[in-house]
Amino acid sequence: MVPKFGDYQLMGDSLFVRFAEQLLGYRVRRNQRPRQIGLCRSGQSITGLLRRVKKQRPSGIHDKVICMVGTNSIRRKLNVQCCTKRMNQLVNELLQKGVKELVLCTIPPIPRHYEDRAIWKRLINYNRYIRKFKRWPHMRVCDIYSLYCLNGVDPRTGKTVDFSCFEDRYRGTQRADLIHLNRQGLWKLKERLAQTLLEERNQQV
Repeated sequence: MVPKFGDYQLMGDSLFVRFAEQLLGYRVRRNQRPRQIGLCRSGQSITGLLRRVKKQRPSGIHDKVICMVGTNSIRRKLNVQCCTKRMNQLVNELLQKGVKELVLCTIPPIPRHYEDRAIWKRLINYNRYIRKFKRWPHMRVCDIYSLYCLNGVDPRTGKTVDFSCFEDRYRGTQRADLIHLNRQGLWKLKERLAQTLLEERNQQV
């Protein structure tokens, strides 16, 4: 049931792999490709996570889960209807497996595709759908997207992206990144998750 943040099992893509590795002290096995820690897997799509969750026994999934996935699906040009359908299936699968507290995170901006209006439209619509889950019982939504936006006018989002929170290049190469959060961005993520879980505990008191 690793990686865990507090009492919650993390599920998602490379963002949570890096988060668990850099801030939570977990390790990826040497030479493992794709890089993976539990149900956090580099390059993972919504469909990929759904498939892996279905293979898990209920005892292999914690009853408290934080899930953030969708960036790779959006980048691979899946339409929003397909993404939201798969996410709905994933949520129902987790609840059927015994999850009693589920936190869904919106996905962050993707500066690499700053000029791609189609990707931005899919991303914004996907996050809008994720926010609707806050009305479901046993669920909360953690808005990660807004962490990495600055005040300003942008024709796609109404905001501008804080590029300082993203990796300029892949580690050890000259290849442009601008997809993954850097350490500054990961710390902001950690603080927002902690705040969301604290609000959850306060509501239960």
